[in-house]
Amino acid sequence: MNTLSNFNKIGEYLYAKIPWRLQNAINIWLLKRRLLRRFKQKRLPLSVYLETTSACNLNCIMCAAQLPMVKRFKKNGFMDKSLFRRLIDELASKNPLANVRLHKDGEPLLHPEIIDFIDYASSRLQNVTLVTNGTLLNIEMARAILGTQLHNIRFSIDGNSKQTFEKVRKQRKDNAYADSSIAVDYESVLNNIQGFSDLKKALGKDSPKLGVRITNFKSTQQEIDDYTLYWKERVDFVDIAPLLSWSGQIVQGKNNSSYRFPCFFLWDSIVVNWDGTLVPCCIYVDRTGDGKGALANLNTESLEEAFYSPRIQRLRLAHLDNDLDEVAPFCVLCTDWRISFPQKEKLWDERFKVHIRSEISSDLKIKLP
Repeated sequence: MNTLSNFNKIGEYLYAKIPWRLQNAINIWLLKRRLLRRFKQKRLPLSVYLETTSACNLNCIMCAAQLPMVKRFKKNGFMDKSLFRRLIDELASKNPLANVRLHKDGEPLLHPEIIDFIDYASSRLQNVTLVTNGTLLNIEMARAILGTQLHNIRFSIDGNSKQTFEKVRKQRKDNAYADSSIAVDYESVLNNIQGFSDLKKALGKDSPKLGVRITNFKSTQQEIDDYTLYWKERVDFVDIAPLLSWSGQIVQGKNNSSYRFPCFFLWDSIVVNWDGTLVPCCIYVDRTGDGKGALANLNTESLEEAFYSPRIQRLRLAHLDNDLDEVAPFCVLCTDWRISFPQKEKLWDERFKVHIRSEISSDLKIKLP
């Protein structure tokens, strides 16, 4: 064990001496190799989203998931316990190092069995993250979460001031999950997070790691630097997220669909809605109700079967060929492919696209032109 540790340290030291351009080239090469091997062996990716619920008690201005036009096609719902446990069991058996987020479109703490979900997942896997807006994190909930083996908890806090936070993270009066007894203002949320942190220290716990995330857009961008300085002294990690288009629901300038790279989310993440539907990515919403984004049914299929099912493989081919209109109309207006991988032109060179297209075509038993 010591020999292996020393060998790794030597490798890290030598790698650090390599010019950064060469490091970058090596990383891209390793990623291509890893993706090809995964597709050959039909293995699951490391990034997994399990939507415990699509319901939320907030209506944040940059989030399309809670818009009435989206809710027409995706109702509020809560993942069934038996489905959740079966998915966790498969991940524990085949992909225990996966980064599993108990979140997609809703607020997980609304789920009546969320503590059981957290406990079950974090006791069987090695990297489970709870994402929450923090409004429901009273002392009882905090104590229950800290009674599990949860690895990470990330709070969505948009803004470094009361004015900005409450401008962004709103609660409409017609929100079905609004509760007059639960405060959702800036001070209350910060107090909840501080209470959680204090209780964690009092219990002498090393986990979960605490983090925060802010979305970088017009309403918050003037506060990003101060936000980072403030939270770095209080939590373990700070994330700055870009503004997302949510399948084109939030317009972000002109989208030149004639020139685009395949979206990396399709290859490196698996996303399951609360009802067991496999969807293309963590920011997919159904804009039309045509059902084309429902790629597989996890109530009847395994994660491995779903991730390599014909429907999602055809979607990947459509991205490789930039021919989205028929197979993936929900992707046409989306601009989030731009951020799915930062060095798209180096990853998606023609040689790599030929290799990955060949693997998918062989899987679908179709001939390439």
